[in-house]
Amino acid sequence: MKMMTIAYIIISIIVVNYLVSLIMNFLGVEVQFYGGYLFWFFALILFWGFLPGPTNYFGNTSSTTSS
Repeated sequence: MKMMTIAYIIISIIVVNYLVSLIMNFLGVEVQFYGGYLFWFFALILFWGFLPGPTNYFGNTSSTTSS
C-alpha cells in the first residue's frame, strides 16, 4: 500500500469529520443523531482505500490473438 493512499484516507476522514461537525453544530443537530451515519461513511472511506481494485478474471491474458 502506498503511503500517499494512507495519507489521503487520513486527511479525508479528518476533513469530512470537521465539515460535518461544523455544519451540524451550526444547524443545532446533536452528535447522537448523525454520529452513526458519520462512522458508516468513515468505513466506506477506509474500504475504498484499503481494499484491492477490481480484477479482470476473464480478460485475454495470452499473447496470441486471432485476426
